[in-house]
Amino acid sequence: LGSRKPDGTDGKPAGQEEKVPRMRRINVNRGGIRTYVELEEYLPGVVACQIPEGKEYVYDLETWKCQAVIARTYISRLMDGREEILEEELDLGYPGTYSGGLFGKRDGAIRRLELAEQAVEATRGVVMKQDGVCILPLFHEMSAGRTRKGEEGFPYLQAVDSSQDT
Repeated sequence: LGSRKPDGTDGKPAGQEEKVPRMRRINVNRGGIRTYVELEEYLPGVVACQIPEGKEYVYDLETWKCQAVIARTYISRLMDGREEILEEELDLGYPGTYSGGLFGKRDGAIRRLELAEQAVEATRGVVMKQDGVCILPLFHEMSAGRTRKGEEGFPYLQAVDSSQDT
């Protein structure tokens, strides 16, 4: 508002106003109480659960950032333009839920959550798209030495050597 003129405009020609992105949120159920969590606030918990226990010191921040983009893209694709989605529709682990959580040593769990928060903030709003649509970001922990080329509908997946995964 500080940059607006007294007439309420921001000085840009009509039709060139900046669009404010819609808030996307997750509808969560905690102890029988339904509430909403904004997507960017929800993501650190998801990302922290996707990095295996004991690996928080192995992977660098770039790995965490990639995982944040993957998780955000996956959720955004499931939302398919909607502003909200039920947590149950996500099929993702989250701290404190039955389907996932931060287990193991307390220090490791705290460190994973801190790294996840940094990664989500560093990639805020970034998703992967093809032809204007969020891709289905398929991923795996181990590949048995080589990934597969995507079939019809997944042209963005390319076969690569990953012999370190055997």
